[in-house]
Amino acid sequence: MDLRALNADNYYPEFVRLSGMGPAGSLAVGFRVSFFAAGVRATLAHYGDGFDVGTAVGEITLMLPTPVVKPYLRVGFGLGWHGDSDFRAPANSQTTVFGFAFTGAAGLDIYLAEWFSIGAAFGLDILNMSRQRLSEPIDPADAGTVSFEETGDAVGIQIRGQAGVTFRF
Repeated sequence: MDLRALNADNYYPEFVRLSGMGPAGSLAVGFRVSFFAAGVRATLAHYGDGFDVGTAVGEITLMLPTPVVKPYLRVGFGLGWHGDSDFRAPANSQTTVFGFAFTGAAGLDIYLAEWFSIGAAFGLDILNMSRQRLSEPIDPADAGTVSFEETGDAVGIQIRGQAGVTFRF
């Protein structure tokens, strides 16, 4: 993940790092007709620097209709968020950054049975995020030059190597 502020004076204080590496997971549901598939996908990535990025997108997939090995291209558009998830107490999760996500992937599925396949893909998300204004007081020492009463914008990319197992009903 590499998220860069469009206006560095009003997105985050200088001490917050906006890039990192970490694990990600996704869950998708949809339908397929021959070489075309459509559906929705939700992803959550947790980065070692203590922040999370999630997306929820509608997507379409085009695949080559070969018998066993099926290469594919996938594109989607939806919503993204950036925050700090607390999985032990979800009510304590803090998210004040929301935006749009454009996603794409190129991959390969190997069908071991009609209903089961394994695969790998390379994915790219382009994120346009906006930090919402906060009305609660912030310690000026923590804020640096950022005015949290104003909004802030950033654009970033998220790159993923993926491995997957698919069950079809």
